[in-house]
Amino acid sequence: MNDTTLLRILDDRYGLETNKRANQLDSVRLIPSIPVVAIGLIVGVVIVRSATTSAAEIDDKRDVPNILVTDRRAEHQDEVLSSKINLPANDLPLSAERLGADAIARIGFTSLGPLLQAATSATAYRTSGGAFNEILLRGFADAPIYRNGINDSKGQLPTRSLANIERIEVLKGPYGALYGPGEPGGTINFVTKRPKSEAATDLAMGFGSFGEFTAQVDSTGPLVPNARVDYRLIARREQSDSFRDFAKRDRLFMNPMLSWRVSPELRFDAAFEYVHDERLLDTGVTAIANELPIAQHRFLGEPSRRPANADGYTFQLSTQYQMARGWELDVSLNGQKTLLKGRAVEPNALLFETRQVVLNRSETLRDERSQVLIAQAEASGIETHWGIPHHLLFGFSATGVNENNIFLASDPDVDPFSINPFAPNYGRATPIPNIERDSREQTRQLSVYAQDLLLLSEKWRLMLGLRFDHIDQSGSDGAAMSRFDRKSNEVSPRIGIVFKPTQQWSWFASYSGSVDPNEGLRPDGSGLAPTTSEAVEAGVKWQADNYPLSIDASVFAIQQTNVTTDAPGNPGFEVQNGEQESIGVDFELRSEPASWLSLIARYTFVDAQILNDAAVRNGTTPLNVAKHQARAVSLVRGSIRKPNDVSIGLSMNYLSDRQGSLEPDELSLKLPGYFRGDIFMMWRLSERLGLEFGIENFTNEQYIQGSQSDGLHLMPGMPLTVRGQINFSF
Repeated sequence: MNDTTLLRILDDRYGLETNKRANQLDSVRLIPSIPVVAIGLIVGVVIVRSATTSAAEIDDKRDVPNILVTDRRAEHQDEVLSSKINLPANDLPLSAERLGADAIARIGFTSLGPLLQAATSATAYRTSGGAFNEILLRGFADAPIYRNGINDSKGQLPTRSLANIERIEVLKGPYGALYGPGEPGGTINFVTKRPKSEAATDLAMGFGSFGEFTAQVDSTGPLVPNARVDYRLIARREQSDSFRDFAKRDRLFMNPMLSWRVSPELRFDAAFEYVHDERLLDTGVTAIANELPIAQHRFLGEPSRRPANADGYTFQLSTQYQMARGWELDVSLNGQKTLLKGRAVEPNALLFETRQVVLNRSETLRDERSQVLIAQAEASGIETHWGIPHHLLFGFSATGVNENNIFLASDPDVDPFSINPFAPNYGRATPIPNIERDSREQTRQLSVYAQDLLLLSEKWRLMLGLRFDHIDQSGSDGAAMSRFDRKSNEVSPRIGIVFKPTQQWSWFASYSGSVDPNEGLRPDGSGLAPTTSEAVEAGVKWQADNYPLSIDASVFAIQQTNVTTDAPGNPGFEVQNGEQESIGVDFELRSEPASWLSLIARYTFVDAQILNDAAVRNGTTPLNVAKHQARAVSLVRGSIRKPNDVSIGLSMNYLSDRQGSLEPDELSLKLPGYFRGDIFMMWRLSERLGLEFGIENFTNEQYIQGSQSDGLHLMPGMPLTVRGQINFSF
């Protein structure tokens, strides 16, 4: 049965085309939030300008430190932009990592997962058949992704391209006072590249193992001479087979940008991103009796299925305006639309029959659509009261999210659609899927937040933050015949303190909370309460005097309550009596013992446990969480034709055992720990020509990257992979 026939039958049987028309995302529903934001922006600008002007009139001689500049990204090289305070990280009560453009280029990875694993404390693994990434931080999954400080993880975007990334920032722990709802493990912020006023074009072409081919262009410069309007266009195409049988991939990324420097005080930026990801959805391999005997290249779906299509559209319009007395106003409008459509064959159950193992499978069909609109305004500046400088931030945002999901799966009790996982015989007749989910969900959120960093003295800093969110959620599921409609008001606090006894030492402690609303219903038909998180953290940062050596270390404890789990005996409903706790240590050492050598070493210990869960015994480790993670990166710079024209790097990564499933009968399944090494080289032959070469997993370690849900959906890691790239600049 071909795709056209199947879709026609499904349309006749379930009226999917009619449902799709009814489920089309209604952009008009998102618009009412925008006038509210506009009014808030006008009022905010008037208040801020009036306050600063009045202050200037009353006391124009007052000495107020002004460190804000037109482009805040250039002020401090070690600044963490996502903290939204224009100060070095050592002045802030937080634990963070910053990965700049040079480091991203020198480490050599072209995909997000390996880069995060090698260079930060985060761990990424693939979900939804490989179409999306999920990121773990401090024992908690689904770490939210931000783009230039704006939430970019509402809905689900295809796996992010690194082609337009200027730097990556990892904020650890909950930051609800700044960002609102989110997971307590941390936040990933991607700072994107921007147009430049000097003309430049970079071309790159790469080749690699398993038929990989990449081509990329990055061009920037003035759009119109003497008009102060600059452009940038980044485009990347990737095609490859895979070490996994039949799992080909085709990916296109486009990112045009414009920047208008109206005056030294005013700047407008516009950016659009389009991602098209086409791949055969791949659920990985299956564990058998808690062992992993199946070859890692073995594909357990059906190779005749057409690739699934994931399309992501994103735009960001932003304005930066330098107001009186160093105050800055940032206004942005962000939109996102995501479409995932495709078929797959997924494992359903593993049976042991006479003399062989049988894997029952289901034919599945997905049609997932989401649309997001976020308007945000922030005013920041420095004021001095009673002799104490205050780094102030006031923010207001409105968010609208529409999500529509249709999911169908065939019944393995009617047609097992089975194969032998050790010797699969593909090509069986396709079973007809039944509708399992037909959901529509809407979220409207209005937020007001404030943050104040007080420079109490040369040695002491105090940070205070508070956020208020009004959240209105509603939704329904036609398959489960369920509805929910809920409003909530949430408050997220934050307090931190920094003690700097000397220029070399910085001690900090912090407390923060976050609130994450939940969709869905309890078995009695009532709505679910928000999941709440609290975290305490203490740490030390040390920078050697007159020597490039630094140490960051912190201890943390995080508790999450009202965790949702599937209701036993009530499919489609959920219960809330779960907790998750995570206690751990982060340690990082950076050194440059010689001008030609740089070293980075990281170690993370996480003791995470699930408690009071309806289906999982107390003390079970959450899915994919490693208790021990160690990373080391060394970079050697050398000279062949000119100084430092060659860089050679080595990355070594270790993850300990991880929980492979939370199914009650699979709790003993552990994903084995692994040790992986990567080597990379860059050689700048001339000002215009450069070469890159890398070997990922040069020890050819066989390992499981992560579990997508249970023991039937385990994603193998990449074997030894060789990549090369030619770069040409003009």
